[in-house]
Amino acid sequence: LQRFDLTPRLPESWPSMSIQHLRAFNRDLDILVERAGSKLKVTITEEGKTVTDKLIDAGEIMEVKLDGN
Repeated sequence: LQRFDLTPRLPESWPSMSIQHLRAFNRDLDILVERAGSKLKVTITEEGKTVTDKLIDAGEIMEVKLDGN
C-alpha cells in the first residue's frame, strides 16, 4: 500500500497528541496532531522525513500518500 485515509480526532481538552513508531505498511511512521486555531495540524514523518504536513478541519478525512520505498 502506498496510501491510506486518516480521520484524526482530538478531545477538546487536549492541545496535541502523537503516535510514535506506528508500524504499518512495512514502515515506521510518527503521527502528530496539534490544534491550530479552529483547525488541526497533522504532521506525519517517516525516519525523520516529513511525509505530510497539513491543516484540516476537525473530522475531515485526509488522504496520506507515501513514497514508493
